[in-house]
Amino acid sequence: MINFTLFSLIVFYFALNPVAFLVFHTYVVVFYFSFCLIENRGHTLARRILNRREKEERDWKVHDATLMAVRVSC
Repeated sequence: MINFTLFSLIVFYFALNPVAFLVFHTYVVVFYFSFCLIENRGHTLARRILNRREKEERDWKVHDATLMAVRVSC
């Protein structure tokens, strides 16, 4: 359960000190958006790596199938 006394002290501190309010919220917003961008970039990078691996696997399957066809025909 939230300690309402501490919560109310924090709220009143920010209400009485607008500079602290702005600094705190700027800090939160900047770090939130930077975290979202980093997460998105990580997912994009992981997707690229996965796509590259899948393409390499498909290429090897085609290569193996070609070799098998050559062996059978010879």
